[in-house]
Amino acid sequence: MSLVIPAQAGIQFFSRSLRQHWIPACAGMTFFISGCALWQPAQMPPPQSWAKRQAELASIVNFTLRGRISSNAATVPSASLFWRQIGPAFDAQVSGPFGAGAVSISGTPEDVELRNSQETVRTPQPEAWLRERVGWSLPIRGLRYWIIGLPAPGTYENLVWDERERIAVLTQSGWTLKFEQYRLVEQWELPRLLVMERGDLRVKFVIDEWLDLPTSTPPASL
Repeated sequence: MSLVIPAQAGIQFFSRSLRQHWIPACAGMTFFISGCALWQPAQMPPPQSWAKRQAELASIVNFTLRGRISSNAATVPSASLFWRQIGPAFDAQVSGPFGAGAVSISGTPEDVELRNSQETVRTPQPEAWLRERVGWSLPIRGLRYWIIGLPAPGTYENLVWDERERIAVLTQSGWTLKFEQYRLVEQWELPRLLVMERGDLRVKFVIDEWLDLPTSTPPASL
């Protein structure tokens, strides 16, 4: 025997069922979605060993490195890099194959001298000169710190550590830096591959050799 439900009764039954089951479910779903929209990830605190590592790296005030630099915007896609840091002063040379597009950069972050085969200029804003002459730019003020695995002094927008509590990603001064490889140099764990991005510009550093590093790390109390 089959059961026949009148049309009006069926509509009433469907309406009650909708109110009893679907409306509470939809309300729960709405709460869940709105909760997701309002939820923000918490800022991760620094690893416990970060203060010690930061103090150790900050003690590297003198160093020399040799490596390679490439950019997606450079007239010479790949170039050799030499950088010598002595306190606040630095001396750097960038040159392509057979010396093509060679540029020398020296001074302090506030007073930089740039030299190529055509001219020598002094400026507190070397980034604009580099962009105009060679098609790419280097953040001179921050690079001395970033290249050893530290944030530059001042604020930064984002900092992510890897599983060994070294900087993995840093966003500062409009640049996003990805520390893709580290290497052990004597007792120092220093970057080997660093990728810097700003808008459409991408600059990659490969550091082949570290020289003139301090012979010992500072005490943990520093």
